[in-house]
Amino acid sequence: MYSSAFSILFVSFFVLTLVLRFWLSSRQLRHVLAHRSAVPAEFAARIPLEAHQKAADYTAAKVRFGLVNLFFSSAVLIGFTLLGGLQALSQALLPLTGAGMAYQLALLAAFGVISGLLDLPFDYYRQFVLEQRFGFNKMTRGLWLLDLVKGTVLGAAIGVGFHLPIPTGIIGFVLFLAMAWGFIYAIEKTKNSAAGVGVLLLFTFFMGLWLTPQLVHTLRYSNGAQLIMLAFGGTGAVLAVMASIATVSKRDFSMMGKWLFAGTIVVILASLANFFLQLPALAIVISIIAIGIFSAYILYDVQKIVNGGETNYIRATLSLYIDVYVIFTHLLSLLGLGGSRD
Repeated sequence: MYSSAFSILFVSFFVLTLVLRFWLSSRQLRHVLAHRSAVPAEFAARIPLEAHQKAADYTAAKVRFGLVNLFFSSAVLIGFTLLGGLQALSQALLPLTGAGMAYQLALLAAFGVISGLLDLPFDYYRQFVLEQRFGFNKMTRGLWLLDLVKGTVLGAAIGVGFHLPIPTGIIGFVLFLAMAWGFIYAIEKTKNSAAGVGVLLLFTFFMGLWLTPQLVHTLRYSNGAQLIMLAFGGTGAVLAVMASIATVSKRDFSMMGKWLFAGTIVVILASLANFFLQLPALAIVISIIAIGIFSAYILYDVQKIVNGGETNYIRATLSLYIDVYVIFTHLLSLLGLGGSRD
């Protein structure tokens, strides 16, 4: 019953997200092309027409490519869900692994590998054809590959981490916060060097390991793998919508920073308190608020990057990674309410 309700909710949210992203992208494309021929009056004295038109052409090319990628990704997701691709993958793996934890891990790993491979040509084209064409590519192929390895390391850490005794409860939470802030401090100190990339990868490895207790708990449900993929898809949809709004919107989100930080502190304090109170209702409220805060953080961080307020690749990646990580973990906690023991 819960699983069917979440499936209906997911399909509804998916369709709404697809329509909203298409509308936002189309609106942006029409606006850019309509104003390509003239520099806005307030910038005419500082920006030559040639630079303005180059920026307009780059934006239009990115939007068109984004629409192609959007429909391809949507087709892949429909293939996995509504057309039975996930079920076929499940049936292929079950005889090899048998039922249980190994099967669910293999299903997750296979889904991640297939999705990553399908998206790989789009990532490469975006970085080394589209960006290169307009002279905006600041990333070497080695760094691009290293960025891809980050996800691979995270996936490997999850698999290996199931055999590690990760601390839980209030001690685990405090230890996690201390180690995470230590990593963030180290990344800030090394953000302008190659060492910063290494520290960032270690951080993602650490964060993957700390997902272990939650993933183990979820995978005990008969539909655990599906819940994790649902959380993954929902997080991706939130990221896509918020990033699109931040890119298109004329509204300035920079003033949200201090309020979002204050909200984050409240969530941390409430989480600490609930280790003592043990109130399920409070845990649900905390997760909902955390998803809202870090969804807003995506607006804040993406707009900051787009407007040139954040030019450091490592720090920009760190900010968005934390946003996505928090949304995923709390969304998975909510979806876990619909876990089936059957």
